[in-house]
Amino acid sequence: QLRFGKIVFLVVALAAVGQFANTIYVPAMTMIAASLKINAEQAQWLMTAYLLPYGCTQFIYGPLSDLYGRRPLILIGLSIFLGGSCLTVFATHFTTLLSGCLIQGLGAGVAGVMARTVMRDCYHDHKLYRANSIIALVLILAPLLAPVIGGLLSAYLGWRSDFIFLFLLCSIILVVEYFLFPETHLNRPRDPHFQLSPLLAKYRQAFSSRSFKGYLLCMAFSFAGIAIFEASAGILLTRVLHYSPKIVSLLFVLPIPGYMLGSYGASYINRYWSLQSILRLSLSVITSGVLILLIPALLQVINIYVILIPVTIYMFGTGLLFPTAITAALNPLGEIAGTAGAILGGVQNLCAGVLTGLFTFIPQTTQRPLALALSCCCISILLIYRYLLRPTPL
Repeated sequence: QLRFGKIVFLVVALAAVGQFANTIYVPAMTMIAASLKINAEQAQWLMTAYLLPYGCTQFIYGPLSDLYGRRPLILIGLSIFLGGSCLTVFATHFTTLLSGCLIQGLGAGVAGVMARTVMRDCYHDHKLYRANSIIALVLILAPLLAPVIGGLLSAYLGWRSDFIFLFLLCSIILVVEYFLFPETHLNRPRDPHFQLSPLLAKYRQAFSSRSFKGYLLCMAFSFAGIAIFEASAGILLTRVLHYSPKIVSLLFVLPIPGYMLGSYGASYINRYWSLQSILRLSLSVITSGVLILLIPALLQVINIYVILIPVTIYMFGTGLLFPTAITAALNPLGEIAGTAGAILGGVQNLCAGVLTGLFTFIPQTTQRPLALALSCCCISILLIYRYLLRPTPL
């Protein structure tokens, strides 16, 4: 069996590239807007341009990795990301920068698949849950830590340094993966010719599972809430609450302990609680966080505390939810783990990209749009649990 620490490190490094690219420039959005002569809401389209191809390409990378292996797809995806990073570094117009982010998303889709698939190749049962807890932590932790780096870089070196950092990071990870990543999908077909019919059969097999659809949609809407917060926080904290990009980058760190505590707690209580019990706890915590955010927003009270405290609680709930949902969704689908992982990552990021894109059309002068958007996500999650995941009485 492959060494646990080595595989986790390589997958974490791969996932970090994709997640950093999503939010590293958030504190610099107003700087980008001023430099490229656009408004701040338009700058939010960079996140949508990244997330949509990031989600769509996972439907391609997953099945192809089932046929040709994980390693070659990882190297191809990172190479595409590197090309997009070159474009962002030298962009002098917003359309060029937007195109570079889109190409980055096309390449980074491979990270979204492998973060959910490689662990299923290598481990089972509690070890799989432990690995998924670590990966789920990185998938949320990296896009929250990235603005810290991005804010400091942009404050001292300008917004373009954020994209130079992504180029250098991807270059290093590409070399590391090339020399160290072993092939983990050892049961792939001996004659790996791409055929549409078997591919569609795999998608039908995954979607035929009622519970898989439920866990998939719960993850999609909970992640969309985080993406909406990431997209709005830069504007709320800089333009509405008048914090500098350097301070905003530090404020982004504050909700992180909530997610870390949730993810760690999930891996610990999994020894004693059922997945269904952990799921119910996570939904209760997410709902509490949304209510605490919504009430001050309706009362027109806005400050840093009424935004970050409820978001931290929301993060705690998602920290409980993500490893639980990934494990419960993929465990029964080992033979099509690549395809199932692609569906999980693809739908999750497509949902986040679409909802974040729609959210950019709403003027953000208070936290009320953020609170209402997270409320809609929360209601969707509760309805999904009610109709797809709640155990039916005997």
